[in-house]
Amino acid sequence: MLFKRFLPTFAVIGTLAAFLACDTGTNPEEDSYPLVCPEDKGTAEVFSVIEPSGGKIYHPGDQCTVLVRAEERTQIVLQLYTHAGLNITKVSQEGFVAPEESVYVFSIPDTIYDYSWNDSKGAFDTIATATISDSCLVAAYDYGDPRIIDFSDCFFAIRP
Repeated sequence: MLFKRFLPTFAVIGTLAAFLACDTGTNPEEDSYPLVCPEDKGTAEVFSVIEPSGGKIYHPGDQCTVLVRAEERTQIVLQLYTHAGLNITKVSQEGFVAPEESVYVFSIPDTIYDYSWNDSKGAFDTIATATISDSCLVAAYDYGDPRIIDFSDCFFAIRP
């Protein structure tokens, strides 16, 4: 299971490289900012993330509506990528069945928790990271094959 958790991360490497080469030109006082779109749009052919679209600004606690279009019923998992994919958290239940057009609503978290193995303790350490970021994406991946993935078209922001 740990192997499956990290597979979608590899698909974001191109996204991260594209983001680091861009200037977002963000302004915290505005409701939106110029679009920055990753070059890597994912590998999914049977479904795609339509919303959230890039340039939107959310705040922790806001409701984020995800729209996924699929050519056929499929089981997908939704994840929130912040900091251009450096931090990832699951926002949907395991493998929810997405009919041809699905809407999924989740609350923007204020913190993402990750775990790192600590050899000296012989246990996992919990790492908390704030979700505040100008380079956020929603990823949808196939429950049965996490290499099949699609992302929001452009980055959106989570601001305090």
